[in-house]
Amino acid sequence: MRDATPDMKALYEQREALNRRVGEVKARGGSVAELIEESRALSATISALTAPTPTAGQQIAEAAAAFSVSVLTSVSEVDALRDEWRTLLLSVPTIASPFMTWEWMMSWYETYEGHGSIRCITVRASDGRLVGIVPLFLSLRPDRTLGKREIGFASNYSCSSGFDLVMLCASDDCGKVSDAMVQCLASMRDEWRCVKLLRMPADSRGVWEVVRSLACSGCLTLTRASLATPVVPLPKAPGNVVGSFSSRKLKRNIRQAQRRLDNEQPQHRFTCITAPDEIMGHLDECVRLNIRGRAAAGLPPSRLLNADERAFLERSTRRLAEAGWLKLVTLSIGPRPVGFGLFIIYRGHVHLLSTAWAREYARYSPSHLLLVEAMCQGVREGAVGASFLDAGGHYKAHYTRMIRPRLDVIAAPRRHSVTQLLLRETGAAALRSLSSKLRRSRARAPSMSDK
Repeated sequence: MRDATPDMKALYEQREALNRRVGEVKARGGSVAELIEESRALSATISALTAPTPTAGQQIAEAAAAFSVSVLTSVSEVDALRDEWRTLLLSVPTIASPFMTWEWMMSWYETYEGHGSIRCITVRASDGRLVGIVPLFLSLRPDRTLGKREIGFASNYSCSSGFDLVMLCASDDCGKVSDAMVQCLASMRDEWRCVKLLRMPADSRGVWEVVRSLACSGCLTLTRASLATPVVPLPKAPGNVVGSFSSRKLKRNIRQAQRRLDNEQPQHRFTCITAPDEIMGHLDECVRLNIRGRAAAGLPPSRLLNADERAFLERSTRRLAEAGWLKLVTLSIGPRPVGFGLFIIYRGHVHLLSTAWAREYARYSPSHLLLVEAMCQGVREGAVGASFLDAGGHYKAHYTRMIRPRLDVIAAPRRHSVTQLLLRETGAAALRSLSSKLRRSRARAPSMSDK
């Protein structure tokens, strides 16, 4: 220890010289009080410099101790957090995901609380100010995304998964909030066997802070590429939207569909509906067309056949519409709408949710036309980009070549837990792929009446 650095060596020699001087003065009968105080101060300095460095786990615990961390476990507690949640979100303009709003998460917790346990972590500064929210959910029923006793972001569970989910906190507080979250998860260690934080934006600082905190806590932590988001840069004028797409063929097909619709259905009209009651009034027809369209195309059954998914859609649609973010564009031919497009405009981005249309009007490419109208509305409201939810669907690659990558973060205290999880997910994905291929082949096969 004495040979660690020249400075430390000098300090040790100085203390030994002081001790010798104390002995000499004492032998002569002189006063040694000042010398003893000087020696003690020097010893304290040496002790501070040579104290062992705290481990990563100790550092996380110390950082978490500087904040007040609590876990909300009921819908009523999340409901009471509404105003503070909104205030915190307003203070973090870099989070552009509508799926991190109170409106989305509250609707989700209300719908799925019976499938597991709410674990919404809140982090407060010493003055009581809310500085971080991590809306988590502990699954008690196996699902295609979260298995039994796996904990992840709320809305990771079920088909109604949100995207670009992150810790809700200012950029400067990411490290502290992630440490507090991991410390809180450690206190609940008997409840969960795996942490799965899915669909996090790869360009978010919070992702890497979470990885660091989980790894420092002793968990085996993995990151993997998740569903990417195709992003369409929007022009400054609505009339230039189609021209901004990457595929020449797509641009040609859309313009041909627009001319065909103008020539054959001159009474058609597109309408953007923003009033919550009007949107809710069209929701049943939109759902019906979605279910029929997927069945006719040989796609997997619509998730809206599930009662929970339908309830969540109604709750979230109502709240997001009342907040002024969710809108519905309709295509009407004659007296009734024959196509619908749900989308969200939030913080300068259009989030394209879904389209549905009557199959007898497929020759007019209503899905493409509805998406174009949604983007045009976004341009009118100052949006600079449009995002699909995920890269699924080959048609999305024709709109843009730009993607926003996402990451999944998976952590578990034991290595075999992660191995079992990955093997189970691989097998489930293979079965889903095989089932989808069989379903599509049956949809393409001619029936006896066609022969």
